[in-house]
Amino acid sequence: MATVVDYLLWRGDLSFVERPFNEVDALILATLSYLDFTGIAPSGDNVITLRDACEALLDQAAGDLAPYVRSLASIDESFLRALAASRRFGRLAMRDYVDVVDDTRSLQFAALTVDLGACAPADAFVSFRGTDLTLTGWREDLMLSFEVTEAQERARAYLERILDQGHTVLVGGHSKSGNLVIGKRKYPVLMLVEVESMMPATALSIKRFVSSGGKLLLIGKTPFKSVGLFDHEKNDAEVVKVFSELLSAFPDRIFKVDPPKDDITGWFAGVQNQCGIKPYLEITDPSPYVSQIKHTAGGSDIYFIVNSDPESGHILKARFHSQGVPMLWDPENGGRMKLEVSEDGVLNLPIEKA
Repeated sequence: MATVVDYLLWRGDLSFVERPFNEVDALILATLSYLDFTGIAPSGDNVITLRDACEALLDQAAGDLAPYVRSLASIDESFLRALAASRRFGRLAMRDYVDVVDDTRSLQFAALTVDLGACAPADAFVSFRGTDLTLTGWREDLMLSFEVTEAQERARAYLERILDQGHTVLVGGHSKSGNLVIGKRKYPVLMLVEVESMMPATALSIKRFVSSGGKLLLIGKTPFKSVGLFDHEKNDAEVVKVFSELLSAFPDRIFKVDPPKDDITGWFAGVQNQCGIKPYLEITDPSPYVSQIKHTAGGSDIYFIVNSDPESGHILKARFHSQGVPMLWDPENGGRMKLEVSEDGVLNLPIEKA
């Protein structure tokens, strides 16, 4: 299967005039934010070419790029070399680099801007980095489901600042705003991770969710106060009342859970047992590199499974709680292949390395 490195070697000698900016170009620029350019890329209006930035990072890494790759992104030295050598990207200017991590505030935020020039569909490309598999990243992922995080606020402020400079902008990567676009998705379980404060209206919405059959997990803390100082005594009392009533009325739907320490996978397996959460996919010997998500469309359950391990493949041993015959879908050609399931209902699916 072709990669972005193949694309850089194939089309890297062509400018945006000769071959217009496309989705693969956007993917390459979005990937840049997953590299640690601290001390190399300027944080303000000063610029550095992508060629110089990539070559400096290669020199700094001295043959071991892994410590400079964030999240589970699959980036190796061949990507940096091909990008630096390319006429298409090498001369582009990078600026406004930001990389902030604060475990005490469950904050991860990183972004950079690349000036595209007059021949691209926009003046600049803003690339946001997503969360990773650290405890801070995990907490922030869950916080996205019920509140606006500090990283989201920073992402908005960053983008507004670039737009205020008069640029037209393309945005890529992960701006952590997914909780603003829920669409038709349904979630039977809500997890509040060490949440102390919320608006009374939010508490009442959670009460309606639990009353209608949803399950609520209070991880580490139970909310006991409101947000802000205006009428804070009255609002604090309303928040406390809502959660007191929930804990009393729905002991089978609301659970207090200790936060995880190191083994998040094992911890969550215990949470599922404690709270009676039945997974739609049971995985034997789960790997932190293998992630999955389920969608339902046209009466069919569709599972997207990804192995992010750049070093080795993985054998997924899983039991799917779906009706029908499991089929493997090839997204490149649309073909489908029937998968064999063992007598005990377990599917053994080999997944290649990233």
